[in-house]
Amino acid sequence: MAVRVKFLITFGFTPEAAILTTSGVARVEDFRKMSEALVDDPRFQAGMPILIDHTALDASVLTATDVRAIGEFVATIGERLGPSTIAVVVPDKLTFGFVRMGEMRANQPQLNVKIFYSLPEAVQWLQQKQPPAAPAGTARQARL
Repeated sequence: MAVRVKFLITFGFTPEAAILTTSGVARVEDFRKMSEALVDDPRFQAGMPILIDHTALDASVLTATDVRAIGEFVATIGERLGPSTIAVVVPDKLTFGFVRMGEMRANQPQLNVKIFYSLPEAVQWLQQKQPPAAPAGTARQARL
């Protein structure tokens, strides 16, 4: 019996980002649960940067129908995700292809998605895509 996918949602980095880490065998139902858990988390804000680490995920069991279903589900939560920048880290070419297919099916142009094979490269890209934090005192000066 295959181990079901496990996921962990954390928040970190500067600026704040949602971090999803998956492991086990990919299943459509678990992807839906993970995505719902993210957008329902009170710490999540629409437009927040997202790092998805699928390096320990086995996507080899997914079918084209499964990937379409995942993409269609992302379309249903697209408004809740907002204009997020999303870095996805994958372990292999198959998973890369599935993520790309799901992204195309979701058809959410407000999302800025890039796929990586390296977690450090994904983190670096995500941090470069975020506007720099305002220096201390800037907000007060702007109000004066």
